[in-house]
Amino acid sequence: MIILVLFLVIITIWFSLILLSRVGSKFYLEFGFWLSWFFVLYTTGPVIVYKTAAFSVGDPISYIFGDFVPMNEGLFINHVGRMVLFNVVFQMFYLLIRRNTRLQNVSKLKYTGTGTVFLLSFIVFTCYFILFIFSKESGGYIESYQRYDHLPRYFRLLISFIVRIKFGLCLLMTIYLIALGKTKPLLMTVFPLALLILIELIYGRGSRITLLILIIQLFALLILFGYRVSRRQLFISSLFLLFSFSLIEKLRVDDDSTKDIVLSVPGELGSVFFTSYHLYSQRAENVNFQTDWRMLFFDFYSPFLANASLRDIDPIYWYTERYFSYADVPPFTLGPIANSAIWEGHIGLVLRPLAMAIIFGGFMNYFSRHCWNLWRIYLFTALFSTLVMVPKYSVFYHTTPLIKNYIIPFVFIWLVFHLWKIRSPI
Repeated sequence: MIILVLFLVIITIWFSLILLSRVGSKFYLEFGFWLSWFFVLYTTGPVIVYKTAAFSVGDPISYIFGDFVPMNEGLFINHVGRMVLFNVVFQMFYLLIRRNTRLQNVSKLKYTGTGTVFLLSFIVFTCYFILFIFSKESGGYIESYQRYDHLPRYFRLLISFIVRIKFGLCLLMTIYLIALGKTKPLLMTVFPLALLILIELIYGRGSRITLLILIIQLFALLILFGYRVSRRQLFISSLFLLFSFSLIEKLRVDDDSTKDIVLSVPGELGSVFFTSYHLYSQRAENVNFQTDWRMLFFDFYSPFLANASLRDIDPIYWYTERYFSYADVPPFTLGPIANSAIWEGHIGLVLRPLAMAIIFGGFMNYFSRHCWNLWRIYLFTALFSTLVMVPKYSVFYHTTPLIKNYIIPFVFIWLVFHLWKIRSPI
């Protein structure tokens, strides 16, 4: 087991060094670099837990140590091998697809005014104001997912629309603020960004992912716009984020034991491993999953249908209703490895990382071959900031957020510019 993890880490370091030699200093923005290391984290975390039993009850990985699934060292090692195979196949195909072209800086883009920043800031903070006004008081993190259930159906649809478009609006606002920082006093950039992060922290009520997406977007834009970020700064910042978000996770589910909070492995790192281990165990026992064939194409239905009409074909809700029917909201997600257990089995550990390499290697080739404009900056940052969701959800995860969360608000803002005859300053 330890040998498998060491092999994966060594291979991933080798993969990273090859990327560095090909694409230069901006390899920090390589989709393949981050995807491969995310999978390393989701593989090594469970191994550390297995060796140390450093987990909290309720963490995804804790279910492996109870009676929920059959578990012994051999089965555990086999699944670590599946995780390693998936990652190594992805790295191999990514290197074959990714060309030796480098991302450019966006130094040629000039910012010529502050009116757009004020307009975007007004729209973004108005969205948050509406979301806070219509939200009912909730007792905690789980209840926050039900904070709008008391509203009539059409109001819930409006709230859902606002929740979706605020992702894209926040990204546009961040892009313009970073551009503003190149020519205006730094305070004009730092204050609204800090306020945005604070409001999202309060609104999220323990949900870390939207806050993490904002921080990653800020990181990507700083590098794209030519701000220098050293490897030491990147390493220290990554450790700080990992510790901070793990602390938030533990505090929201365990208010009693400070020692457990400090010493246990972040439960998030077991989320990809547990569901895939469980479903492969079920597959080995020849369990009939009784699936709807539309589940296989969920990522292609999802962008065009309302969330309420998708529950019957959503793999996450299928898993919840089958194994955690008592849960008010889905407690776990299903990543590409877990989905391969439902459908094609071990051949999926080759086909799915191949598809992932084609998609994200292809996107990197596109961005590195073209000069930057507002649309490409926006699209790149949206993709980059949500890479962490791919191991947790699907190879084709981005089809839904790109359309619902980012393309729709981009078109909305373009229409506002056009109707109000505002010239985009970038």
